[in-house]
Amino acid sequence: MAISFYSIASVLIILLYNDDDGDDDDDDHDDDDDDQDVVDDDDDDDDDDMMMMMMMMMMMVVVVVVVVVLVEEEEKEKRQRRRSKKKEEEEEEEEEEEKDEEEEEEEEEKEKRK
Repeated sequence: MAISFYSIASVLIILLYNDDDGDDDDDDHDDDDDDQDVVDDDDDDDDDDMMMMMMMMMMMVVVVVVVVVLVEEEEKEKRQRRRSKKKEEEEEEEEEEEKDEEEEEEEEEKEKRK
């Protein structure tokens, strides 16, 4: 369980901090571009930053949901183990009581025979 959580978390962290948007030009601008294109590039950078922040926020929500689900699952398993353990203890007590009753009945039969 813990291994799966850590592997999921590490993949999400890698995805969150991966800044590769597929552009290999490294934001190099040609000198012969007019000013309007530069302004548009700034707007695109702002939009990209906004998208990146939105994606990071969504990833964080996913991480929180995954953690909550895993914790709930683990708690459910613990409760189930407790129930099964309690049930086994009750069954053992009943078996012991039945054995004691059988022994008492055998002793009573022996006394009656005497």
